[in-house]
This record gives sequence, structure tokens and C-alpha cells, in this order.
Amino acid sequence: MRRLAFITALLGIFILLTLMHAQFPVSIKTLNEFNKTKDNDKVIISGKIIEEKSLGKSKILILDNNIEMLCSCKNNVYVNKNISALGIVDDFTGEKRIIILRIKIFQLK
Repeated sequence: MRRLAFITALLGIFILLTLMHAQFPVSIKTLNEFNKTKDNDKVIISGKIIEEKSLGKSKILILDNNIEMLCSCKNNVYVNKNISALGIVDDFTGEKRIIILRIKIFQLK
């Protein structure tokens, strides 16, 4: 009986973890779409970086549509580059930002 309860508990935990990681990202193109997102939503965003601010070991990247993203990229320079990023929406002291999980630079030809 205990073995059955233990197996059921492990199976339940596995299902919950799978559901947490299976969240599909929302594609964002405008500031209005970004403002409609909730905390911890996964998002995909792309655009041109117009400004970069240092923040300790991190950087704040600002896109051409005025969306702020927080990146833990130390030495990379992204200004005037087209990027695509996967991130999570976070509301830090009343300011909505995207915490970048993955970033990709596009080379336009």
C-alpha cells in the first residue's frame, strides 16, 4: 500500500513539472501587447536594440518599440543589432521587464 502511494505521488509530481515546463511562449510585437501580458508569461520578442544600460553584472536592453529587457550578458554589445529573444515577463518595482533566457542576433544582408 505504501509503495502504491509513493509511486502515485512521484507520478503526480512528474505530471506537474511537465505541465509547468510545457508553457508555450507568446509572441510580442508592440508595447500594447507587452502591457497585456502577466507576470511569469513566457514571451518571444524581436526587434532592434536602440539603447543599452549597464546594471552591475547585467544589462538593460531597450528595443525600438520601447520594451525593456534584462540580460545577464556581460561583455556583448547589442546596440544597433537585430535580435530575437525568449524571456519571462517580470514586474520589478512597478516596471514591467522581460528577463532574457535566450538571445539570438540576426545578421541582415
